Amino acid sequence: MSFSSKWSRGYLEPKIRELNEISFRFSLKYLSDVRSRNGFFVETNEIINMVNREIDINCLSVDGGIEIIQDEIDNLKKQEFDLLVNKSQQYMIVQK
Repeated sequence: MSFSSKWSRGYLEPKIRELNEISFRFSLKYLSDVRSRNGFFVETNEIINMVNREIDINCLSVDGGIEIIQDEIDNLKKQEFDLLVNKSQQYMIVQK
């Protein structure tokens, strides 16, 4: 990896922390079931791992990774806002 990639990767880490913090806050507030909460964390970590893996093998730029993480952050913030103003309702799909 080139020096500029390592340097710009420093911008990715704060976004990953922000996504983890928002995911944690969101799950505590809206997911009371431990299994649901754990599943939510697994999905969040899968996104983060996919972004890091794609950057490591040069299939994704750091800027592209930041954009993917930012999209997830924006999506969670929108969902949280919609729940707060009652535009959305919580629901759960039960699997047998």
